[in-house]
Amino acid sequence: MERTNSVIRISRGRLAALQAAALDTDLAYLLFTSGSTGRPKGVAVTHRNLLAYSEWVVNTFAFGPGTVLGNQTPLYFSMSVTDLYGAMRGGACVQILPKRLFSFPVQLLDYLTARGVNAIYWVPSALGIVANWKALDYTALPPLRTRCRCTAISREVSWTVFHCLPLMSSMAAGIPS
Repeated sequence: MERTNSVIRISRGRLAALQAAALDTDLAYLLFTSGSTGRPKGVAVTHRNLLAYSEWVVNTFAFGPGTVLGNQTPLYFSMSVTDLYGAMRGGACVQILPKRLFSFPVQLLDYLTARGVNAIYWVPSALGIVANWKALDYTALPPLRTRCRCTAISREVSWTVFHCLPLMSSMAAGIPS
């Protein structure tokens, strides 16, 4: 292994040996969550789990080389898995959004547009910021083609998301699309 200017180079032979020794049941990462119980726990995610999930994400939301995801969740939060691994699997890009922009929803939407973000997977509270501050009264929405989040959200946020973003696919439980 050689490190040059923050780039790590691994020889093809070493990489082939690592791949040959890997099993799909090997641990890929631990996902820490409190889930519905409120008690912290770690969930073991295997390479097979990760490959199956990332394939589902790419197939369901058509993430590909033309997709630019606007990531709003911290990398330690479970929702970032969809953005990061879905993008890697589909050849998409991830734009990590500065947290401060969520205090300024008009600037947030302008930032998304300037960076070509066309897919979002946000928690309802982030969508609520855009709706509740009526940011769409002041600036245009970026050309989003995909939104995805499985959870219930308020009627006003639901209207904003599902009527102002008509060209997008959705995975939302209990919300009309």
